[in-house]
Formats: sequence, C-alpha cells, structure tokens
Amino acid sequence: MVLAKEHVVVLGATGMSGIQLIKEVLKLGSNGPHVTLYTRSSARSKLPAEISGRSNIRVVEGALDDRNALLNAMSADTKSGFPKATSVIGLLGAPGLSFYHLITRRRGPTPIADAFSSSILPVMREVGVHRILALSTLSGFQYPEEKRKMDWSTWLKMLPPKIMVPQGDAEMGGIANAVVVEGASNPALEWTVFRVPFLHDKEPKTPLSVGEHFMDFRGSQQLSRISIARWLLSELEERKHIRKAPLLGNMAA
Repeated sequence: MVLAKEHVVVLGATGMSGIQLIKEVLKLGSNGPHVTLYTRSSARSKLPAEISGRSNIRVVEGALDDRNALLNAMSADTKSGFPKATSVIGLLGAPGLSFYHLITRRRGPTPIADAFSSSILPVMREVGVHRILALSTLSGFQYPEEKRKMDWSTWLKMLPPKIMVPQGDAEMGGIANAVVVEGASNPALEWTVFRVPFLHDKEPKTPLSVGEHFMDFRGSQQLSRISIARWLLSELEERKHIRKAPLLGNMAA
C-alpha cells in the first residue's frame, strides 16, 4: 500500500522513538501518510512544533484505556478529512529503572499491556483496523522454537532487563502476548511484533539487520531510533513481516 493512502495511529508519539517517527513522516511531505498522534494532554507539549499546520497530521488526546478517545483516533473524521485508520503503530516503551521493583523483583503492574488487551485491540476490532506494529523485546517475547533452541549467550543477553527492570520486561512481554493472542482469535488482524535491543538517538553508522528468529539474526545489540522509524514506514508499504516477530538491530561496526 502506498504510504499516502495510509492513516496511521501512533501510540507513544511523545516518546523518543515516536518523535523520530514523526520527523521521518515530516520528510515525506505530501507523500506521507495521514498520521494521528495519540497522546496524553500532559505530554502534548513534547511534540515537534513542525507538525503545526500539517493537514495530514493531527493530535488526539486520551489515555490508553480511554475507549472513546481511541475510537475518535481510529475512526474516520469528515471534518478534518481523515479516513478510517488503516494501521496502529505501538511505540510504548517500558518504565525505566525502579528501585522498588529492582529490590522486590515484582513484575507488575503492567498498565500498558493491560490497555492493549482491554482497550486498544478491542477498539481496533470494533472500528475494523486490521494492521498493528507493536514494539517489544527478545527478553519479553520468544517463539516456542526459540525457547527450545536458546543457548547460553542469548540467555545472557536477555538477563539484564529481567534483573534491572522486571516491571518493564513484563510490560514488553505483555504487549507482545496481547497482540499475538488477539491475532490467534482474529484472523483479520495483520500483526507485527518488532523486537528491539538497546536504543539510541544517533544517526546509524551501519545498515539495519532484520532477523525472523535469534538463530538467524546478524544484528548487534544496538539500534538507532532513526533506523526504527525508517523501517516502520517501509514495513507499512512492503508488508514483509505479517504475523511475525522480527528482531531489529544495526550491524556491528
């Protein structure tokens, strides 16, 4: 599908990955998709000033569990000229380091993952939005085949988030699980769970590597948010990873 025909709802638009995606969309000008930036009112000020006056970009305020606001974001709006949403991109990051969770080892609560199950995915089904790309991690989600073939080096790579940010790790796993479970019960849902390593904001110095499983993944444990944004836009067009959970990472220098 040509990007200009897309209407993408971005969850996590005010996070660092969301901001980078907005910048890449702005570069496309009139060839870019319609984009609805879904954000809390308290975070709206983080959005780039350049979106002002762009006819293909709008902002809808609401919480992740606000079904009415989500309905507004995904539904067609004749007043603004926005069609019904065709895709949802979830760039909702996990909470950062919490000493409470670090000490207690508690993996909950998981409000973001819960919102996917209770609000986001049900509203998508109600409106008829059939494409979602959701961020997760290798430590949060593994295919059964990956679990069977897990080696020590891969297990050690997954260990730091489980130790340092157990709640965040649980969120990443919960998001992926919610999407995959919904896909199992909804054949129309074309889902992609993209799994990322450590993220940074620098310009990528090496190409992006994409692997279907950790067994064939050749990327490093570093990934530029610029690479994520560019890959997301290309995946919307190319649709190479429907009902898959690819791993992303820039090649080692």
